[in-house]
Amino acid sequence: MIDKIKVIASFYVFCIQMSCQSLNSELKLTEDECGHKDWSIVSSASCSVKYGGVLKVSLQTNSPVDQVEYHSVKELIHSKVFIVKKRHVQSGERYVVKDGYFFLYNMTMEDEGTYVGWGKSSLLFTLNITVTAHEQTLILQHGDNLTISIDFWKSMMTVLFFHGRLNSFIKLFPAIDNGSLSSYEGRLSLQNGLLIIRNVTEEDAGNYTVKDQAANIVSVYSVIIKESSTQSISYTSYRYFLIIPIMSWFVVIIFCVSIYYKSLQHRDTPL
Repeated sequence: MIDKIKVIASFYVFCIQMSCQSLNSELKLTEDECGHKDWSIVSSASCSVKYGGVLKVSLQTNSPVDQVEYHSVKELIHSKVFIVKKRHVQSGERYVVKDGYFFLYNMTMEDEGTYVGWGKSSLLFTLNITVTAHEQTLILQHGDNLTISIDFWKSMMTVLFFHGRLNSFIKLFPAIDNGSLSSYEGRLSLQNGLLIIRNVTEEDAGNYTVKDQAANIVSVYSVIIKESSTQSISYTSYRYFLIIPIMSWFVVIIFCVSIYYKSLQHRDTPL
């Protein structure tokens, strides 16, 4: 009997996810649009949420929403039910219902899947959610500090530094690779959920990837190191300083050559 129930549940969830995928290809919402969608007009859509962000779903439908049902994209049988009462403040594990909205906090890849809104006896909306990594490009000057956020609600994170053309990497956190200890000695610290690399140089340019315990990519920092303004000024001054002696030698050479040719002409002139 239990096996039959599992088979029926699996088929039910599979049908919901397949129908969502076919309909969601027609309407893709931004994270902001997802929180303000009027489901009385469109009953199916898809949107993406950043890792660690907040999923905000509007409960604006033709009839009151009693519950939001979640179906995992990885496991057909795995599901959660969030009890929702419109116009009432409710809260549970990581979720809050307030002012006609459903909020789910601290989103991870484990929260990817289909969210189905149910009324008393009818399906009101389906929403297919994907969770994406943060991507950021940082342009720093020589001597600046590089700050990488690793405090995602106190979960253990891993930070890898990819550098060079061979795609080799260094594990910076939680335990730095022994072979690279010398180059980071005295420069690497952890403060309030931030991994800080002080006094960066050109050797610190590259991609810094943050992963969670399940090896999912949480964020990627593309770091570009430029020479500082003081270095640029000193280099420019040094360059102009070199031009003066070079030009002086050039003038001397021209002067000597002209005297030499004049002496030759003087010799060839008949007395």
